[in-house]
Amino acid sequence: MDCSLSLDMADWTDLPMDILVVIAESLTVIEDFTSFSAVCKEWQSATAILKKKPSLPTRYPRLMLSEKVDTKDQGNQYDRYFLNLLTSKTCKLKLPEASGRRCLGAHYGWLFTVGFDLQINLLHPFSRQQICLPPFLTFPAQRYEYDETYPPQEDIVFVKKIAISSNPQNKNNLHDYNHECVILAIYGEFCVLAFARLGDTLWTNIQVPSRCYDDVLYYKGRFYAVDCHGVVVVCDINDNNDPKATVVAPAPSETHDEIQKYLVESSGDLLLVSRIRGGTIFEGDDDDNKKAPYYTIDFSILKLEENHEKGNNYAYKLTKVNTLEDRALFLGNNVSTSLPSSECIKANCIYFTDDNYGLFSFGEPGGGGRDTGIFDIENGTIQSNYAGESRSILSPPLWVPNFSKLPVGLSCLFGLAISFFGFSCRRAISATGFTVLGIVNKLLTVVINLVIWDKHSTFVGTLGLLICMIGGIMYQQSTRNKAKPVKEVKARENDEEQQKLLEMQSITGSNGNENQPTESGEENNNSFLKDIYGAFFWSL
Repeated sequence: MDCSLSLDMADWTDLPMDILVVIAESLTVIEDFTSFSAVCKEWQSATAILKKKPSLPTRYPRLMLSEKVDTKDQGNQYDRYFLNLLTSKTCKLKLPEASGRRCLGAHYGWLFTVGFDLQINLLHPFSRQQICLPPFLTFPAQRYEYDETYPPQEDIVFVKKIAISSNPQNKNNLHDYNHECVILAIYGEFCVLAFARLGDTLWTNIQVPSRCYDDVLYYKGRFYAVDCHGVVVVCDINDNNDPKATVVAPAPSETHDEIQKYLVESSGDLLLVSRIRGGTIFEGDDDDNKKAPYYTIDFSILKLEENHEKGNNYAYKLTKVNTLEDRALFLGNNVSTSLPSSECIKANCIYFTDDNYGLFSFGEPGGGGRDTGIFDIENGTIQSNYAGESRSILSPPLWVPNFSKLPVGLSCLFGLAISFFGFSCRRAISATGFTVLGIVNKLLTVVINLVIWDKHSTFVGTLGLLICMIGGIMYQQSTRNKAKPVKEVKARENDEEQQKLLEMQSITGSNGNENQPTESGEENNNSFLKDIYGAFFWSL
């Protein structure tokens, strides 16, 4: 008697629909839901009958971890890992442009990088586009001398923080930069201020009332900076010959040497956040310290409000903030950011990374990266934001904006739609070879979008892409020939005109026959060129 049991691999397309629905209902992440529906038609049908589908999560930053190799010579170690707060998983991205370079976070998804070659760039980590900034040696009021006794990383930690006024990329030309974009930097041994516009060849110093600035921020059309004591200044850079900073808010009453200051915009308000650290610089100095040579122990938040008190010379006054309500702050080597809470962002919390370059660049073995966590404002507790270890002297972890895969798919639909409406639904195009060439061109545009342009898009960018799709389709419709009903209305009038034309043709001979198609051909050619230009414009 044969008791053997034969097991055949089941086809996943044959799974019962009720089981597929149960699985689909358990998916809470939009990426997982999209992947599930893309397996086959049966699985897609299961997602279609769901009453409630996972919503697109609120935009949130990802934690860019440090490089695996923390030396000047990185070899082929170009991979950088990004931690997804929603799934607690990391994704790998090849980024040779950031290899062996110090990175600082900026707005609009850009990174500020400086390497051992002393070249300074703006880098978009997902498009890998770079914009060169004025060289390292053009910073004013600095005497740069090479000293072998100093660690080599001291050169690339020369710039402490930056802020930018607008998106460096030109909206009308992706291959050009925005000439109106201004970069403000905290630099040098004394942490003073300088700025440069895109296209400048050198950095311009700003006259400041004090030194040792901790943070800078572009807020409501002006640059603000705060020093280590908490004094807030606003920068006037309209006059290149006399750029200066003016005090607009005094130092808080409570101050301490271990306090680091941040400026954050949250719900339209300007906040001054103080980060209080404890511990010591070197591990051997304190045997009772089991956490780290230095570590964050507390935060305090003040809001800058307009000052209308008589006799007070400051434009702002400071008021205590006890709660962030439904928002969270992201502080560190990036431009300080405030975001609404979501399924992956805890409300009333501060997400922070290790940015104490003055300590870990000299005395901390392994570099910075240990003083990271999530501070709960309500109960004062701190928990880890990354279970693993990611430390670096060159570029410790920092927050970067999130990128979405949804615009990539929409980009594909957009490219195909333009190809269809631009080359398949038009009577003016009769050259088959050119039509095929046009379709190939659009498909290549889709590939470019997939690989480069749209990986850094946000939800707002997605809406913009949808608007472009609709506008492109409407444009193609507007450049087509007149609708048939209009021609039918004029058909009766044309019958009478044709009788007259026949009489004229019998008189003029062949001249009239040659002129008419020439005019029609010119009109079709102009319409054709207009259509090609429109299709190309909207594909960008």
